[in-house]
Amino acid sequence: MANIIRHANSISLKPSEIVQLTSTKIASFLASYRDTVTGKSGNQHHIISSSSTQPESTELINELTEWQTPHMPILTSRQLELSLNEIRRSELLRRQETPLYSPQKREAAILVPLCTVQGTPSILFTRRSSKLSTHASEISFPGGNHDEALDSSGGWTNKLINTALREMKEELLYDIDHIGLETHANCYEDGDDCSMSHFNGQKNDLPLVTVLGQTQPVPSLHGTKVTPIVGAINYDLPLCTSSEFSELFPGNPEEVDYIFTVPLSYLILNETSEPLQRWSTNLDDHTRSKCNKSEALGPVFHIPDSNKKRDGDKIWGFTAIVLRSLMRKVFWPVFSDAGSGFGDVESVGRRN
Repeated sequence: MANIIRHANSISLKPSEIVQLTSTKIASFLASYRDTVTGKSGNQHHIISSSSTQPESTELINELTEWQTPHMPILTSRQLELSLNEIRRSELLRRQETPLYSPQKREAAILVPLCTVQGTPSILFTRRSSKLSTHASEISFPGGNHDEALDSSGGWTNKLINTALREMKEELLYDIDHIGLETHANCYEDGDDCSMSHFNGQKNDLPLVTVLGQTQPVPSLHGTKVTPIVGAINYDLPLCTSSEFSELFPGNPEEVDYIFTVPLSYLILNETSEPLQRWSTNLDDHTRSKCNKSEALGPVFHIPDSNKKRDGDKIWGFTAIVLRSLMRKVFWPVFSDAGSGFGDVESVGRRN
């Protein structure tokens, strides 16, 4: 394979020119939200949603404000409100079933890994292990709960970056020595989110992953505050169906069943929608009257066929919500401008 060179007991990947070309702009897109005050007039993510007919309660405004950090929003205020309503409803039911039930307010992070596969802009996903107690066999991004003991001493002042990178390494089980690296990640720029760049003493010019930025947190169905971290794999990858890919990312069988990549152009052309529980069911009359069809439907992305694909495999729920927002607000405009890998979907246009 042209983009991979084997050495004794190691493999060497070629740096991705497309990732290097687009990383600056992606980082700039994500950083630009930190200079924008959340809630300015005309912003669809204003604390008081434009679809509301009356001012919201002080309690709700305070709750929404907690989630609306100065980063790129994934949800509209109305979608966030509906999600929080569903979480409260679920917690109430659990309390009725288990009187001593006490909800755990956790933080978590996921890594959205942008990459190229033989020069094609793509995203890396995992299928969670069927052995897991929650969200078994679902398509997801690498990630998990923040662990204070493990993540407080990481290389970055932003603890959630430490969480996302640790979880990715634990799930994919890659060996940086096998690739000829001394470090697996760095941040695009030093600043508030990073305490060090980790470039000193590397065998190669680039680490495996560069962190480009983050978005606002999104609530899981259990109320966990999940922060998406956007990262770029700096080296051009082999096909995910190849033995070279499996050698690079063998995967932890206790956590993942399948590691694979999907071209951005395929994701754009294969997005559909379906009703989503967190936005459409068990609503009181007041909330239902403010819920429109687009908020009641959640995005779904179909994945390419392969010998490891199972019936029912699709990107939906939380993962699809995060993916759609990043695709429309970041990846589509950046890669369209760069002219990289989107020639077959120009006729689709950017969906709003």
